Amino acid sequence: MDGGHYASELLDAVRPRIEALPLPPGYRIAYGGDKDNTDETMPEMMTALGISLVAIFITLLIQFRRVSEVLIVMSSIPLAMPGAVLGLIITRNPFGFTAFMGLISLCGIVVRNAIILVDYINERMREGHPLEQAATEAGERRLRPIFLTTMAAAAGVTPMILSKSSLWSPLASVLAVGLTWSMFMTLLVVPVLFVIVKSREVKPSSAAVAAMLVAGLILVANPAFAETKRLTLPEAVELALKGNSVVKIARFKVDEKGKKVVSTSADFFPHLSNYTWYMGTSESQLVTIPLPNIGTIPVGENLNEGSSSFLINGTVLSQPLTQLIKINEATGIAKSDQRVAEADAKKAEDDVTLAVHQLYYGLLVAQKQKGAAAAGFEAAQQNLRETENAVMARNLLEVSRT
Repeated sequence: MDGGHYASELLDAVRPRIEALPLPPGYRIAYGGDKDNTDETMPEMMTALGISLVAIFITLLIQFRRVSEVLIVMSSIPLAMPGAVLGLIITRNPFGFTAFMGLISLCGIVVRNAIILVDYINERMREGHPLEQAATEAGERRLRPIFLTTMAAAAGVTPMILSKSSLWSPLASVLAVGLTWSMFMTLLVVPVLFVIVKSREVKPSSAAVAAMLVAGLILVANPAFAETKRLTLPEAVELALKGNSVVKIARFKVDEKGKKVVSTSADFFPHLSNYTWYMGTSESQLVTIPLPNIGTIPVGENLNEGSSSFLINGTVLSQPLTQLIKINEATGIAKSDQRVAEADAKKAEDDVTLAVHQLYYGLLVAQKQKGAAAAGFEAAQQNLRETENAVMARNLLEVSRT
């Protein structure tokens, strides 16, 4: 038989014929070698896979502290399974022991991309960005690092695939194609899944603002409270903008970025610095004062005297020259950040203004509908009274049908 075939392929080819052989009573056929090793180690590998998944779940739960976010991250694991199968099909490798090891490793690697996305979305939401915007920016901003790390890992195991080794080629094919497939699926599915799950837990900021203004706008719509408080549409918008936390945070970020531009631009100008040095020296002289002798032992007093000190003060005016290009680039980046912050603040204000306009005009429409319904009811009552008067005057007959 020609070489280049795996033992599992040969077994699958000859097994139907072996099973069809008539055996005498008391005889049976058992398979050893690779088949026996696979049957022995596969339950242990399944146990290892289960332990790995549980360990990943517990680790993520400690990190994110929300079961919903942990499940979103772990959803990237089944997304990688089609890629692992596709890798075995493309490279024509069987699913054996080493391929299963690659599958276990793949489960631990693919969650990294989902962790990067979910963590970035949470970071943007803590800064005050809406849920949909944070998810969109996560897919855009994290695309490059996820792509570079994933492709680096896939390229690193490519020599193992090209070696056609029966031991390492299945493992490498599962990792390479599985990582590449999961990268695209994670970037597409995880942000969408995060928005779907989180939108049921938290409401958008504009809806929260609208809910805060319901009580005040009802006073406008209800005539019983018309004398208590009246709000025009510009007043309602101004009140919403003043009380919305997202708008406040966005405006604070604009101020922060503006001060960063001023601070960076200040490096273009000369720097004035002042320094002071204090130095002291001692010029000691030994002075001996003779005293009366006591007995035969001379007694004297020694005094040290003489010292000097001086103070040096200087002022330096320096103009940076070699760092001007770097300062210019830093100033340009700071200005770009300021423009982005201004755009975010404008979008937040527009969202709040739109929510207030929708609620305000909705209440006005409800008022008009209420007035139209009251007028219709009054017309029906008037028609009923006219009919009753006609019946009493015997101009009409009262007919009832049961």
